[in-house]
Amino acid sequence: MVRERRQDGRRSRAEVKRRDLLKGAAVSAAGIAAFSCRDREEADRLLGASSESLEPADLAWDKAPCRFCGTGCGVEVGVRDGRVMAVRGDEKSPVNRGLLCVKGYHLPAFLYGEDRLLYPQLRRPDGSLERISWDAALDLIAARFSAVLSEHGPEAVAMYGSGQWTIFDGYVALKWVKAGMRSNNLDPNARLCMASAVMGFMTQFQSDEPMGCYDDFEAGDDFILWGNNMAEMHPVLFSRMLETKRKRPDVRIIDLATRRTPTSDYADLYVEFRPGTDLALANGILHELIARDRIDRAFIRENVVFKRGNEDLEEIGWGCYGDQAERYTFADTSHDATLSDLEEFLADYTPERVEEISGVPAAQVRALAEIYGERDRGTVSLWCMGVNQHTRGTWMNNLITDLHLITGKIGRPGANPFSLTGQPSACGTAREVGTLSNRLPADMLVTVAEHREKAEK
Repeated sequence: MVRERRQDGRRSRAEVKRRDLLKGAAVSAAGIAAFSCRDREEADRLLGASSESLEPADLAWDKAPCRFCGTGCGVEVGVRDGRVMAVRGDEKSPVNRGLLCVKGYHLPAFLYGEDRLLYPQLRRPDGSLERISWDAALDLIAARFSAVLSEHGPEAVAMYGSGQWTIFDGYVALKWVKAGMRSNNLDPNARLCMASAVMGFMTQFQSDEPMGCYDDFEAGDDFILWGNNMAEMHPVLFSRMLETKRKRPDVRIIDLATRRTPTSDYADLYVEFRPGTDLALANGILHELIARDRIDRAFIRENVVFKRGNEDLEEIGWGCYGDQAERYTFADTSHDATLSDLEEFLADYTPERVEEISGVPAAQVRALAEIYGERDRGTVSLWCMGVNQHTRGTWMNNLITDLHLITGKIGRPGANPFSLTGQPSACGTAREVGTLSNRLPADMLVTVAEHREKAEK
């Protein structure tokens, strides 16, 4: 759409159509080098490999998923003479619909960066690295692991994985370490992030997956971001949210954070709390919802079971207590409770008390409760590493979900708690396959004898 024209007759950036932009991003190796490299020197190096100008029709295009973050964008890859020359968003992808962020346009640098590892290297006693064959590398790995297992047993070996692993990578690693070497010492970097969400889901739903889905970005009315800088960390999904707001101006974006970010610039309400006090803020919202009877009592009667967990902070510790057999067991046991018990527990979390703890004005606490409590509007809560890398991340996951359970805003389009993921296969590889130390495939647990027996078969 043409919105304005410069006096010199040239088109302004506002006139560039989306299709023109996508085409322009893929027309030459020089363009891709500029998008795909951190500095000019690397761009010039890639440009030197093929300086001719190319049109999209000159390339063979194939489809692939973007492997940068957990969004799952579809990518079209332009290849010529066995070399990736261009990337563009897949317009048929239901996730990104042709859009890519700057990280997606950096994908070719994975293949052609000078620091990419292409072959095994062995560090010699003098510190130098010597290139060796794959056969030699595999023989060395097998010999070293066999020697350690023979001398010290399975507790002496370990493998550290990642949410960047494919599902196939993770499944083979699981079979090798847990089934082959009989060791539980297999863990991905998701232990430092998504493990909080895992236990949040398992304690509340007995299933390790978030409730929301991407369709909620079009169906929701209010989007509440808990420590989640989506504008930079999940820009494609954030763009879908902004498009929804453009089409429906009454849509609201609320940014809850410890500091202002680019996401804050788009928010209708910015709420800043002291680091670590978001639990008090969530409890304050729950207090207000119950006190003002903005809860869905019919939904609660039919669908919600209340539990009360361990409240002895000295006993709870940080999850690192118990003998060897108990290390892999979630120790926050619970017992039956009622809505009245919850109301009693929340009695101290008045808006004024929450303001003292968190620094959030009492009026904003009440405003957040009003948003969650509006029954004719769908609310989507979104969070990622800001919550999951919390020292009490599991509790914070529970609290956000509680806000939806108590208001009945869950399990329907545009009304869900939605935990976003930072890596492309943190759910599939780290969790569903079972590469977490306490897990087996399909949500089965190492500590359950029946699960171990089933997995071994």
